[in-house]
Amino acid sequence: MSKLLRNPGVGRRLVFDVAKTNQGNGYNSHTGVFSCPKTGIYVFVWVVRLYSARHSTELMINNSVYGSLYLRNGHTDGTVSGTVVAHASKGDSVYVRIHSTHEGSGYINSNTYGKTTFSGWLLN
Repeated sequence: MSKLLRNPGVGRRLVFDVAKTNQGNGYNSHTGVFSCPKTGIYVFVWVVRLYSARHSTELMINNSVYGSLYLRNGHTDGTVSGTVVAHASKGDSVYVRIHSTHEGSGYINSNTYGKTTFSGWLLN
């Protein structure tokens, strides 16, 4: 992500607007959705950097939660990461969102000192 988000709402999809590598053009940097180009085992990693905040995020495949993470920190910077290994079919949608019921508060940070990121790759 190229910039911070302040108080993103419940269920909001995070959009990672800068794509460094997008082999096969499966990731849409406008919607934040990765569409699996082929069926197989994938690895997905997301890193969330917070400043004076508390947030829970979920990795979604289609409309199912495959992973979640939570971080709460006071007046400081903090980072939390999650990893999911999952079977996905061609055309499945993968994205990261704010937890569906936990409102959270504060900044999701992303700047030159540390980024909030999402990545995925076909393992097999």
